[in-house]
Amino acid sequence: MREIIIGSRGSDLALWQANFVQGQLNALGYASQIKIIVTKGDRIQHLSFDKIEGKGFFTKEIEDALLANEIDLAVHSLKDLPTASPDGLMIGATSYREDPRDLLLIRPSSYDASAPLGLKPGAMVGTSSARRKVQVKLLQNDVELKDLRGNVPTRIQKCRDGHYDAILLAAAGVTRLKLPLEDFKAIYLQADKFVPAPAQGVLGLQIRDNDAWMKTVIVKLHRADVAASVAVERKTLHLFEGGCHMPVGAYCVQKEHAFELTVVKASDDSQLPVKIRLTSANTENLAEEAVMLANKARTGRIFISRELHQCGLLAAQLEAHGYEVICESLITTRAQPFKDVPKADWLFFVSRNAVEYFLSCYKPSPDTKLAAVGEGTAQAIAAQGYKAAFVGEGHNLALIAEAFATVAQGSKVVFPIGSRSKRSIQLGIQHACEVEELVVYINEPKPVVVNGQLNAVVLSSPSSAEAFLQVNQVHSETLFVAMGRTTAERLRQLGIKRMVESFGFRQDELAMTIFSHL
Repeated sequence: MREIIIGSRGSDLALWQANFVQGQLNALGYASQIKIIVTKGDRIQHLSFDKIEGKGFFTKEIEDALLANEIDLAVHSLKDLPTASPDGLMIGATSYREDPRDLLLIRPSSYDASAPLGLKPGAMVGTSSARRKVQVKLLQNDVELKDLRGNVPTRIQKCRDGHYDAILLAAAGVTRLKLPLEDFKAIYLQADKFVPAPAQGVLGLQIRDNDAWMKTVIVKLHRADVAASVAVERKTLHLFEGGCHMPVGAYCVQKEHAFELTVVKASDDSQLPVKIRLTSANTENLAEEAVMLANKARTGRIFISRELHQCGLLAAQLEAHGYEVICESLITTRAQPFKDVPKADWLFFVSRNAVEYFLSCYKPSPDTKLAAVGEGTAQAIAAQGYKAAFVGEGHNLALIAEAFATVAQGSKVVFPIGSRSKRSIQLGIQHACEVEELVVYINEPKPVVVNGQLNAVVLSSPSSAEAFLQVNQVHSETLFVAMGRTTAERLRQLGIKRMVESFGFRQDELAMTIFSHL
């Protein structure tokens, strides 16, 4: 039987990947050896990726060896491969998918739990990826970005040695190499929040397209389920007509009976990106629709029911892509004095206002745990010097209540709230917990007249919906974006027809909702 020659780069991660595939082949009874090939990306270490001419920085020399019959099989990180194979070559198989997320490693002295990415202001963050750079700017724009090159262990050591306060890299490489991270604050960034590179975490097994025998071998390693999602991601990149190092992220995942595609794209790493999310029963035209929306020329006016200091990155992102943005709160708040705070196992906060009005006046017992709805509320808790033991993610309050009830079964839970706060979480956990409420601030509608046609109106609460519609005329073409299901329900009750529920409460999620629907 013919011995298979596997071509690979010489880095620790590349050799792990080649050895992994070799192990799979050995298990099937095929003999093989690994041949190390040095690529352009390995030779040039002093330039960031966007300064290196051409595409396929880590793949071309390996592909040349494959075409020259010097190797039989090339093992690549699929995210490094250009979307079109050279004439004579093909991707014969895709591997299982390791963790697709990006990993943020922060030196403990530079960690700030109250910040959106956990980074102290002014932190030096290392990455040479344009995709990562634009998303850092989107989520936390008070840090500095500095190019970072080298293999995975080298990059981690540079951060460990103090050349950077934090670095970004693919979680898959760290997981595969089993590298120690105990001296860092390690934050795994959810793929729908910080969108990975197309095919991140997947190996691409490349062969000659006329090698019939290798086709019969390699098909035994193929993962069709992974290939379906990865094909959408790589097609998205291809349709943007950019290389694998342009500011594009794409992540496709199958949920129940549908495919969900999240895309982030900018023209270059100086621009705040467009972010799109679409769901479809199948993958047909999913990439095409996402690319069309991302490339769409945009104009018009958007009203957001928050003060500018609360949504500055959202406004900047929308303005960067052609919208005029008006920010003004439709709610006024003031403190409601309180004295007796019931003893409780948990304090549950459903808003930043509740955190600020309560924790600025009262110091919880060390035995009392704190819970929060959303990252923003958890960050407000951290800013007061505390840590949330439970953070409910997403916009579905019923699911958050269900998850918390499991954690806090049999506990007494006190909710510091506003005078007009809804009781979704309280109602959702009352079967499992003893619930008590404490009004700590007064929130009242503040109607504001907004002159002129609006393309979209973003409303943060049922009260803000009531305040807006009290004094403003509704145009049939205006898109209403509801933050949360209670706001959506109130808009329906008020007769609004053209309305979508936001993907979440974060600023980038609100922008993604607008870009995906407007």
